[in-house]
Amino acid sequence: MIAFHPLARSDLPMLRRWLNTPHVYEWWGCHVGPGALGGAGKDAATETQVEAKYGPIIDHGSATHRFIIEHAGAPIGLIQWYHLRDFAGYARAISEKRRRPGEDYFGGLSA
Repeated sequence: MIAFHPLARSDLPMLRRWLNTPHVYEWWGCHVGPGALGGAGKDAATETQVEAKYGPIIDHGSATHRFIIEHAGAPIGLIQWYHLRDFAGYARAISEKRRRPGEDYFGGLSA
């Protein structure tokens, strides 16, 4: 069974490990743009960076809604959704003119 739970502070150590996994940082890592976290070696996301980015979001909310994906009760990835209207620059960059949600996800476990 697939289930979702809102990203919580207790998920941050696991999220950090995932962000520093090659198949995740290839798409989500610090090289993709400002504010992105994760990578290898000196680019690896630190506990402090993950807390600084995600802690306030967990505590106070955000225009981006993040959830941990679970399969059979075990965490397997992260999914987030947002209204593109809240990110006009990004919507323009991807030539999205309709009012629809955006979503991104990654599997935290490697094959």
